[in-house]
Amino acid sequence: MIPLKIETLLKGRVVEHDRVEYKIGWNPNDIIHSICAFANDYDNTNGGYIVIGVKEENGMPVFPLEGVPKEDLDSIQQEIFQYCNQIVPRYIPRMEIIDYQNSGIFLIYLWCSAGDSGPYQAPKTVYLEKGMKADKNLKYWIRPASLTTDAKQDEISELFDKFNSVPFDDRVNRKATIDNIRHYSLPKKSPMRQIQNWILEISGF
Repeated sequence: MIPLKIETLLKGRVVEHDRVEYKIGWNPNDIIHSICAFANDYDNTNGGYIVIGVKEENGMPVFPLEGVPKEDLDSIQQEIFQYCNQIVPRYIPRMEIIDYQNSGIFLIYLWCSAGDSGPYQAPKTVYLEKGMKADKNLKYWIRPASLTTDAKQDEISELFDKFNSVPFDDRVNRKATIDNIRHYSLPKKSPMRQIQNWILEISGF
């Protein structure tokens, strides 16, 4: 579940405008670039949010909401996962389908939290539209303000410094399993042994 309710995001001011992107429709190139940029978290704002099905003016949502046709919801979700596979290293945002206030107006709500395995890249051309020339060169996408753009050389250097500065012990090991905890031997009287036992207990092991 995305912790911030969509109603709060659309009507409140709890999130800075440059952390929210409203899209009236599904545009794979723009949206995947923005997902990649939020994951890179260039300004250390802890990522951001994308809402598909909302028209915007001056960074604010326009009511009444446009919504996404119900028959397109499944295909768009599948395509988001498909195109996110082009992000290197792979990054998948949290995603929810929202029936806004049970009105039959459907939105696709993405939470793109700051990544921990970056910096992240995505091709300039994720989806080839008619008449467009394909450009599969990988770019580091960032949001220095409210605009998604590819990073310049000095900004790329800053991205590497940012991700390399995360202490090893604070990095997430996405390949770890509960077996790693179960088989790791700790002294019986160690406080960490108590934490280990607690994790195993709540995990059903």
